[in-house]
Amino acid sequence: MSRIVGIEFDGERLYGALLHASYRKLELIALAKELVSDHESIEVALARVVAGLGSEPFDHLATSVDGRKVFSHHLEIPGAAKKRLDELLGFELEAGLPLDIEDVVFDRQILPDDQMQAGQVKVLTLAARFNDVNGLLTLFESALKRQPEVVSGGAMTLEHLARIYPSLQQATTVAVLNINHENMDICVLRNGVTHFGRTLSVRLSDFPEVGPRALALMRQSFSSIASTLSEPVSEVFVVGPGVRMAKIDEYLSEHLGISVSILSEPQGLEIGTPELAERVPEFAKAIASALLSQGGKGFDLRQGPLAFQRGYGYLKQRIPLLAGLFAAVLLSFLFSTWADAQALKADHLALVSSLEEATKATFGEKIADADEAETALAQAKSAKPEDPMPYLDGFGVAVVLSEVIPVDIVHDIEDLEVSKGKVKLRALVSSAEEAQTVVKALGEHRCINEAKVNKISQVVSSRVERKRYLLEATVECPEDTKPKKSGGSR
Repeated sequence: MSRIVGIEFDGERLYGALLHASYRKLELIALAKELVSDHESIEVALARVVAGLGSEPFDHLATSVDGRKVFSHHLEIPGAAKKRLDELLGFELEAGLPLDIEDVVFDRQILPDDQMQAGQVKVLTLAARFNDVNGLLTLFESALKRQPEVVSGGAMTLEHLARIYPSLQQATTVAVLNINHENMDICVLRNGVTHFGRTLSVRLSDFPEVGPRALALMRQSFSSIASTLSEPVSEVFVVGPGVRMAKIDEYLSEHLGISVSILSEPQGLEIGTPELAERVPEFAKAIASALLSQGGKGFDLRQGPLAFQRGYGYLKQRIPLLAGLFAAVLLSFLFSTWADAQALKADHLALVSSLEEATKATFGEKIADADEAETALAQAKSAKPEDPMPYLDGFGVAVVLSEVIPVDIVHDIEDLEVSKGKVKLRALVSSAEEAQTVVKALGEHRCINEAKVNKISQVVSSRVERKRYLLEATVECPEDTKPKKSGGSR
């Protein structure tokens, strides 16, 4: 959970809002305001505002520069240059500023795609003098011993009210009119995104005398908005201290010819008490600053040399949180290690049980140790009686003959005798050369050795001239060779 503070300056008055933000909850905790003239200095008044929000430390802080000190511009760049926007923006912006680009800080926001025309990308920029932004940071450092992480500017801050007011997320063009004691901010939105911002130098205390002048300035602004956005403002929502003026919404609606209403009853923001709910419209800009600090898109003038850098102080504040996270990670690691060990232990017991059952069935006794079981298996193999049958018997020799004799030789076996590793064969072939071919082919088999023809004779009674031959050989396969036993003392 984060404690977020938004601070806004309104001339001689300071407004502060404190929000609590959690994963799925956003709550308004406190509101406070101070009149600078009631204190020794503005630093003291600023410290009093923050103290009025509560004694607990806060996590994030945001504010904004006076709208009369910022510059906003609409720029159009080719769509092909969109990826180089940050490089080109300074050159494009310098032409429209009354200052050197080195003397300002600026931020930009690309308008939604529905604003692209003919391959152009529309960009809304916000700039302020370096000294103005730096002076604001110095003021916070002097009063609170810390600086705001985010600094917006003028009317652009009001954009973040769209996060808690669905009426500001319309597809049509709507405006938020913030009537302050020193000026008026006009923020124009479409789909909850700022498309136009302007601050008018109209004091709340001058009403109703300056009413006609204020109306003229607002009409001029709305006319400029309609020309820039090609769409008139359809509805205006009023916030700020000006909401306390009786029937201000009816007055503006009658003279501007636009629907005007006071922005109240936010959604998605829980409010602790009815008293706080009544003050929400007056503190709308301070709440918008806090919403900007809470996260999301928006203008931030802390750019370049003024970019926010978290130092040791921030880390020191986070030590309890970091310690808690470290403890949670360590606890998760230890639990995971313990769970893995238990799983391995269960697997080991299951394997030992299987080994005992297998050894009981094989050796007649249970063996739980794998090395002992392997030794018992080796002993059982060595004690196994040798197979008296040769690897290649008489039937095997007949198979070998059928495999090795060429198919073009007519070979008739009259007698085949295999006994005690000896082969005697008497057969008929067509010629002595065929007999030698058979002997040669048979002798190339891995189990037939010393094959030779002892006698070749003519078969007299045959109608076809045939030759009878007698063959002798020995049979010994590698599988029949007994391993030599090592040992014997010298």
